Amino acid sequence: MRDEEFQISRRIATLRTESPLLTAELHSMLSRRVRVNDIHRARISRIYTLQVYNGARDPGIRISQDSSSTDIAAEGVEESIFTPDEDDAVGDQLDGLTTYLENLSLNV
Repeated sequence: MRDEEFQISRRIATLRTESPLLTAELHSMLSRRVRVNDIHRARISRIYTLQVYNGARDPGIRISQDSSSTDIAAEGVEESIFTPDEDDAVGDQLDGLTTYLENLSLNV
């Protein structure tokens, strides 16, 4: 998630003068991705708080990437846009959607 946001931001910066229309579209796409990724980050944070979770809590490094570019990407990470109550509400909505989809039967 961080890599994606960082790479798109970097591409927006390089295209800003060359292609304003493409830059605007990429900026719109990035805004949507950040909102979705914030939901994922909130869910991951909730998983980290589970007593039974004993896995790694760091974001890790992609195999094809060295640590220097990951460190640069980490500088752009911001706090969640949701308040704790909003985060809980989004989590509840996602839980409800997951339950609905799991119980959905396909009649062919």
